[in-house]
Amino acid sequence: MTKNFKLTAGLLGLALTAAAAQAGISAGENVTFPLTDTVNLEMIWVEPGTFMMGSPENEVGRDMFIDETLHQVTLTKGYWL
Repeated sequence: MTKNFKLTAGLLGLALTAAAAQAGISAGENVTFPLTDTVNLEMIWVEPGTFMMGSPENEVGRDMFIDETLHQVTLTKGYWL
């Protein structure tokens, strides 16, 4: 990944976060950011939180995957998806 790409992606993330804060965007709310006259970027803000990742041992088809051990995950920062 080039330095220019990393800088551009970082600035885009910062701009999205600032725009959402100014607009009073809530978690789970869809927002469309115009990138050009013909291209829009639709994003959703995901709040930090805790959830269970993986699958229960008795789930059908679980044996197809190498490691799906059910475990708790905590995300300490929100992110755009």
